[in-house]
Amino acid sequence: MDKILSSIQEWLLTNHSLDVDINARYIDSGLIDSFDMINLIVYIEGTYNIKFSSHDFQDPRFFTISGLCELILEKISDV
Repeated sequence: MDKILSSIQEWLLTNHSLDVDINARYIDSGLIDSFDMINLIVYIEGTYNIKFSSHDFQDPRFFTISGLCELILEKISDV
């Protein structure tokens, strides 16, 4: 999980100069818009060879880095 956390944090820092607490709602920073969310999703899906469903986007965990990591781990283990 640490590797996934680091990867997402690095993406946010590199692409948006955001250093977000892993339990904070990164979308609430106001610096990530819907286009940026799509880019983050594309990055994660490509990096981890997974696909998010519309159900995943409704999951409250999707909006924190730690929760997003949980979803990624669940999808990786389902493969």
